[in-house]
Amino acid sequence: MVFAWFRGQSLMVKQPCVRCHSCEMWFRFQAALRMGVKVVSFTALAAILIWSIDVSSVPETGSVQSFEKDVQSDEWSSHEIDDSLLYQGGQHRKRKARNDAREIPCLINGESLISCRRSTKAGVFLPWTFIKDYFEVSGWDEANGTFRFQHSYASVQRLKPPYKPGSNFMNFGDFNVGHRERVKCITATEGVPLTTQWSDSGYHYPIQVAQYGLSHHAKSRQLGQPRRLVLEDGDRVKVGGQEQWVLPKRQDNSAVQLLQDPGTKLNVLDFKTSDSLTAPGISLSIRDSKNISCMSVDLKFTSNGSLSVLIMLANKARVRIHYIQSDTLIAAENGGLNIYYGLGSQRRAQWIHLARDLSLDALKGLKLAGDPASNARRELALSRVLEIRLRGMGMVDNLELKAHVHKDQFFYTADWFVRHQDTKGGWQIPCPRKLIGTAVLQPGWYSAMGQGQALSVLARAFLMTGYRPYLEAAARGLHPFEVDSSQGGVKAVFFNRYVWYEEYPTQPSSFVLNGFIYSLLGVYDFKEVAQGKEKVMAERIYQAGMSSLKAMLMMFDSGVGTLYDLRHVVIGIEPNRARWDYHTTHIELLMQLANIDGDPLFTSTHKRWQRYLVGKWARHN
Repeated sequence: MVFAWFRGQSLMVKQPCVRCHSCEMWFRFQAALRMGVKVVSFTALAAILIWSIDVSSVPETGSVQSFEKDVQSDEWSSHEIDDSLLYQGGQHRKRKARNDAREIPCLINGESLISCRRSTKAGVFLPWTFIKDYFEVSGWDEANGTFRFQHSYASVQRLKPPYKPGSNFMNFGDFNVGHRERVKCITATEGVPLTTQWSDSGYHYPIQVAQYGLSHHAKSRQLGQPRRLVLEDGDRVKVGGQEQWVLPKRQDNSAVQLLQDPGTKLNVLDFKTSDSLTAPGISLSIRDSKNISCMSVDLKFTSNGSLSVLIMLANKARVRIHYIQSDTLIAAENGGLNIYYGLGSQRRAQWIHLARDLSLDALKGLKLAGDPASNARRELALSRVLEIRLRGMGMVDNLELKAHVHKDQFFYTADWFVRHQDTKGGWQIPCPRKLIGTAVLQPGWYSAMGQGQALSVLARAFLMTGYRPYLEAAARGLHPFEVDSSQGGVKAVFFNRYVWYEEYPTQPSSFVLNGFIYSLLGVYDFKEVAQGKEKVMAERIYQAGMSSLKAMLMMFDSGVGTLYDLRHVVIGIEPNRARWDYHTTHIELLMQLANIDGDPLFTSTHKRWQRYLVGKWARHN
């Protein structure tokens, strides 16, 4: 009995079917069709298995490299391909979650294979690890679960006009130079950063010293007078009790008293006790130091001695910071529980003004000690100052805890430039520097950027104090600008026509853009406060540089970003593209020049360069 289909209804045929030639052909066709389906299915399955084996072990032959990532370690996961949250017509729309994406190989520029995914409806997915490196873009997951795509990782900081030599230097008030990884510490001998950028032993780098000073100058102006807690002013002395000096239980002739310092004729606290760091010393317990992380004091030792500060960090750890008479700039022991800063071994019987950011001093000491948590600044932030101890013999005055010591840190910098200027008016860099395609700069070279930013520091220090040595040091600092870089100065000439002041006075010349503009700002700052022949000299140097910048500026525009220097023109190597943070620095520098000079070239150019940050490139032909 058989069934036949008619208009969707089944009809029973009661009569037995007599096999005829037509029926026999039909049954043979059905059998062949079933066999064909089986063969095709088996072949397809075998092909899929063979393909999957080949894809997972692509040989490194010919022009095709092996996979950049193993599939198991890739960033793909089911929730990353899930399109349950779609963005359509300006609205987020929910859809039933699905994951029909399958792994496929992607051939990149005919050179390398990576693992991608293909969705039937959504198309091909490339892994973010590939996209962000290939296109130099960035992005991150936010708390609300969305993904933000950024063409650049840097942003432009708006500047507040007008610009004057006494105003904040650009946006340096936002800088925390001392916290940079390459800053080993802020020395207690000089009060300025010790960098390890090009030498692990550490050295004072004029550019970094100037930026440290300019940032603290801006912070001081922004924050004003700090909250302070006076601990000892030389006008009172109390022994025993809270916030009062405590002598060791075993006296050993320890004593404190008020007297007049013969040199300054001021009342000070005179102290006498053992100079051993293992001795208890004369101590002062601090009652209320919340939200106070800095200390300042005037200190003079008449024998070997030290000042120690006990602090508690946010993680409840207790750290002792010792300021000792030694040439050792920084040391740490006991895992950073004891940190040492040298005041210098030749400063006995001299008054020392010590202004320290105790939180930063602790952080640098813990890092030196190899504390694995030394990068967790929130955990290592200073919570309280608990105690101060004096050892040895000497005098103390103006001992205070403060919310900040920005003004002191700025003047440490200005004084450093006065003390360390050489006879040619420059501030030498004591380590070699090599740029690709140029000869090595031997130790002792000058940087136009370092010279210029030193002028910016000294001009501000002079305006704040009227102290002539600041202005005189700045005037001497102009001289390297008029000496050719091949003769030890910082001046180069582009194609025998345009004067350029070199951040790195290499041979052949490199023509770095940001360093050149920073040097011009420094010369501008000085010429605005100078008088007489020094002002004429500064005006000449400044105008020559500005003329060159206006003529050469477009050479640094790549159409999609900016170039760091012009070595590709001078030497014939590949262009040195500016990273996005340098690109935004170029923009901010042009914004500052537009404020000073008013030339429309600076305004139109920095606006175009800002568009590059969001992928709005120049037109092509």
